[in-house]
Amino acid sequence: MAYISDEIQNVRLVWLTVASKFLVVGSIILGLACASAVATMLGYTPADFNRVF
Repeated sequence: MAYISDEIQNVRLVWLTVASKFLVVGSIILGLACASAVATMLGYTPADFNRVF
């Protein structure tokens, strides 16, 4: 019975790790999308950024 408990705990740890990585990647993508939307609303286009960099 202890073996099953250990396996369940391991599965929980794996899923927690996977979920946290998805959360980090998702928040980065959401931040980029929000920044792009705000830049578009302010009237900036990708061509404007090429002149800056």
